[in-house]
Amino acid sequence: QADLRVASSEQLDFADGSIDTVILKDTIHHVYGEADIHQFLMDVKRVCRKRIIISDPNPTTILLLARKLIRHRDPVCSPEQAERAISKAGFKLVHRSFGEVLAFPLSGGFVGRPMVPNNVIGNMVLSLDSLVEKALECVRLHHHACWRYLLVADLERSV
Repeated sequence: QADLRVASSEQLDFADGSIDTVILKDTIHHVYGEADIHQFLMDVKRVCRKRIIISDPNPTTILLLARKLIRHRDPVCSPEQAERAISKAGFKLVHRSFGEVLAFPLSGGFVGRPMVPNNVIGNMVLSLDSLVEKALECVRLHHHACWRYLLVADLERSV
């Protein structure tokens, strides 16, 4: 029963407070590098009632090198830059995590050629990926090795 909509970053054509959760999947780095991030997030805040969720590429050295090798140009927005921007717009971070060490790059991501078939081998890679993520998190290296980050922030309401 979800009402899913796609909007441009120019201006969100929604009524004030009309959306419970705004999800920015593979979006924040484009807005950060190509538009006015603060103005965009203030518009998100205007339409949002509760929460913003951001899932974006984690610009590690590995990711940046991989992009260079396949000649893929894209702006970057680190999780720290995204956190500062959403905080400045009036959101409070409630969750931060990192994921996808092997699965995302081996799948070809969104712009590369898949290196692993989507079958039993692919499922084994996903299981291994999950184990490696947990191990990296235990030794606090997930921020440096995972290809993606996830931020969840709630709208801070004035009293």
